[in-house]
Amino acid sequence: MPYTGTEGLFQIWKETMSMYRLVVIDYNIHYQSFADDFINSRIHHDSTDAESKNDHAVIIGRIQKLLQYEELIKKYCNRPLTDENFISCMYDLMVNTKQTTSYLSHNFQCHFNRKTINVITEAVNAIGLFKEEVKPMDMERFFNECKSNIVPAFHSRNNQHIAYFLNQMDSYGLISRNYQYVIEVNKLILGPKNGKLLTAHSLTCALSQINAVNNPIKTMIEEWVKKIKYSSLENGI
Repeated sequence: MPYTGTEGLFQIWKETMSMYRLVVIDYNIHYQSFADDFINSRIHHDSTDAESKNDHAVIIGRIQKLLQYEELIKKYCNRPLTDENFISCMYDLMVNTKQTTSYLSHNFQCHFNRKTINVITEAVNAIGLFKEEVKPMDMERFFNECKSNIVPAFHSRNNQHIAYFLNQMDSYGLISRNYQYVIEVNKLILGPKNGKLLTAHSLTCALSQINAVNNPIKTMIEEWVKKIKYSSLENGI
């Protein structure tokens, strides 16, 4: 059944808090994996009328935005799941998240050595993440300094592939959890069609889209990120 109206938003908010406690706190599952699975398992429904479809999409989008701020989830997950706390949480989401982002790191919180940078470079070119062929010095500046050697920025070949690659890097603890915000605030990547800079929102949407389908590129990306992780462990990052 679709989530509709205020009651629908309240219901999925309660599910978000309960599942966070169970999956992330109790079972120690990686937060981004929890957030992705939570949204992807609720995108589709059996309603056929346009009003319900639109309402459901808006509500899923609202919760998807909420899940970008784990600190908000932590703040409310152990409070009673009441109307008052629901309203307070939604207020924080709509009014106070601009203040929250000021505390987010503006970099990937990593410093890869040359050997690991070489593996990353090989991976990026093999997968074809950017329209440009990248060199080790490009990837060193991109990840270690959050800067682009390409003016004005790297050009995405496919946003879904980039989103999945970065998400895998995050899942293996290679880059910071707020990598989407880092991409946006440092203006690192341009979209493939309209030439607009990628934002945290566009990366979130692209990740949801690729997670919802079977695509062989995902296996390829996963294998490359495993190699990057192995290199980082073998060579001390």
